[in-house]
Amino acid sequence: MKITEVELTDSSILVFPDGATAELRYSAPQWGGDKREVLRVQFPTANEIELDDAVDNGETTDYPRIHSIAGSPRESLLLFGGPMAYTISSGEQIIERIGLFRTWDCAEYWSTEFAESSEGLMIVYEAGVLVVNQCLTPIGHIKKRFNDVYRGIHDGKVVLTDDAGRCFETSI
Repeated sequence: MKITEVELTDSSILVFPDGATAELRYSAPQWGGDKREVLRVQFPTANEIELDDAVDNGETTDYPRIHSIAGSPRESLLLFGGPMAYTISSGEQIIERIGLFRTWDCAEYWSTEFAESSEGLMIVYEAGVLVVNQCLTPIGHIKKRFNDVYRGIHDGKVVLTDDAGRCFETSI
């Protein structure tokens, strides 16, 4: 799988594995106005889809961003950033919405790491581990504490270490 960090600037472009492109426009909440974090994906046909809560707004990075993940369906991408992850297609559709254990109240603690295994792609973030297969389909999603450290996968179980150094496994 190919993972690309996309910095959301005034002219961010999303490139699908099939060669299609879309322009990304991020709207941060405005004081006294719209309180939603919205990522707009505008296609060359002028069609647009709105993705609420899709962006890592930059409290732990220097800029708002998303991670674009390409798997085997060449027309699809998994977008990971905020409290919601989305699989979208170059056919201008939202294929899947995935609610994460990530909250805006804890945005200052957000972190994202990726690890590939025979089970699929592990997306390890401060409050959970999301596992997706090559087709970008979620095959597991577990909650974890912020200070738990991901150690790997063993016999189909996620291996974590807690802050006391104790190792434990959780089924995906």
